[in-house]
Amino acid sequence: MSQQQLADESGVTRDWLNRFERGKSTVTLHRVLWVLSALNLEMSVEDGR
Repeated sequence: MSQQQLADESGVTRDWLNRFERGKSTVTLHRVLWVLSALNLEMSVEDGR
């Protein structure tokens, strides 16, 4: 999948995705979840206590 295809599928811009990959973007959880969903991935959170 190209970066443009992932951006289109995720509902984000290619520029945002490029900055995110390089660690240069302000990240919001909903955008990260959109990208994960487009990649058919899930995120889980564990309680570290």
